[in-house]
Amino acid sequence: MNLIRVMPAEGKMPITVTINNQSHTFSDSLPIQKLLEELKLTQRSLAIAINQEIIPRSEFEKRWIQDRDIVEMIQAVGGG
Repeated sequence: MNLIRVMPAEGKMPITVTINNQSHTFSDSLPIQKLLEELKLTQRSLAIAINQEIIPRSEFEKRWIQDRDIVEMIQAVGGG
Protein backbone atom coordinates (compact mmCIF):
# COMPACT_ATOMS: atom_id res chain seq x y z
CA MET A 1 0.00 0.00 0.00
CA ASN A 2 1.51 3.34 -1.02
CA LEU A 3 0.44 6.44 0.85
CA ILE A 4 0.84 9.96 -0.43
CA ARG A 5 1.47 12.55 2.23
CA VAL A 6 -0.37 15.83 1.78
CA MET A 7 0.71 18.76 3.92
CA PRO A 8 -2.03 21.14 5.05
CA ALA A 9 -1.59 24.69 3.79
CA GLU A 10 -1.24 26.11 7.29
CA GLY A 11 1.65 23.78 8.21
CA LYS A 12 1.90 21.05 10.79
CA MET A 13 -1.12 19.17 12.04
CA PRO A 14 -0.87 17.21 15.33
CA ILE A 15 -1.61 13.50 15.12
CA THR A 16 -2.50 10.92 17.73
CA VAL A 17 -1.51 7.30 17.19
CA THR A 18 -1.76 4.16 19.28
CA ILE A 19 1.56 2.38 19.77
CA ASN A 20 1.39 -0.97 21.57
CA ASN A 21 -1.94 0.03 23.17
CA GLN A 22 -0.67 3.43 24.38
CA SER A 23 -1.73 6.77 22.94
CA HIS A 24 1.05 9.05 21.61
CA THR A 25 0.75 12.54 20.12
CA PHE A 26 3.20 13.95 17.57
CA SER A 27 3.37 17.41 16.02
CA ASP A 28 2.79 16.05 12.49
CA SER A 29 2.64 12.82 10.50
CA LEU A 30 6.06 11.21 10.23
CA PRO A 31 7.84 8.28 8.56
CA ILE A 32 8.40 5.11 10.58
CA GLN A 33 12.14 5.82 10.67
CA LYS A 34 11.53 9.21 12.32
CA LEU A 35 9.06 7.60 14.75
CA LEU A 36 11.78 5.15 15.82
CA GLU A 37 14.18 8.06 16.36
CA GLU A 38 11.56 9.95 18.40
CA LEU A 39 11.04 6.87 20.59
CA LYS A 40 14.82 6.21 20.76
CA LEU A 41 14.46 2.75 19.24
CA THR A 42 16.64 0.96 16.70
CA GLN A 43 15.47 -1.12 13.75
CA ARG A 44 17.51 -4.10 14.83
CA SER A 45 15.28 -7.11 15.52
CA LEU A 46 12.17 -4.92 15.39
CA ALA A 47 8.96 -5.82 13.56
CA ILE A 48 6.35 -3.13 12.93
CA ALA A 49 2.74 -3.41 11.83
CA ILE A 50 0.50 -0.45 11.02
CA ASN A 51 -3.23 -1.14 11.13
CA GLN A 52 -2.47 -4.88 11.09
CA GLU A 53 -0.21 -4.63 8.01
CA ILE A 54 3.39 -5.75 8.53
CA ILE A 55 5.77 -3.13 7.15
CA PRO A 56 9.05 -4.34 5.62
CA ARG A 57 12.16 -2.65 7.03
CA SER A 58 12.92 -1.38 3.52
CA GLU A 59 9.76 0.78 3.76
CA PHE A 60 10.57 2.45 7.12
CA GLU A 61 11.76 5.68 5.47
CA LYS A 62 8.92 5.74 2.91
CA ARG A 63 5.89 4.75 4.99
CA TRP A 64 4.30 7.57 6.98
CA ILE A 65 2.45 7.29 10.29
CA GLN A 66 -0.92 9.03 10.00
CA ASP A 67 -3.45 10.30 12.52
CA ARG A 68 -5.31 7.45 14.28
CA ASP A 69 -2.97 4.73 13.01
CA ILE A 70 -2.58 1.70 15.25
CA VAL A 71 1.08 0.70 15.45
CA GLU A 72 2.34 -2.57 16.90
CA MET A 73 6.05 -2.97 17.57
CA ILE A 74 7.63 -6.27 18.52
CA GLN A 75 11.27 -6.46 19.60
CA ALA A 76 12.96 -9.86 19.27
CA VAL A 77 14.94 -10.81 22.35
CA GLY A 78 17.64 -13.47 22.24
CA GLY A 79 18.24 -15.91 25.00
CA GLY A 80 17.94 -19.49 25.84
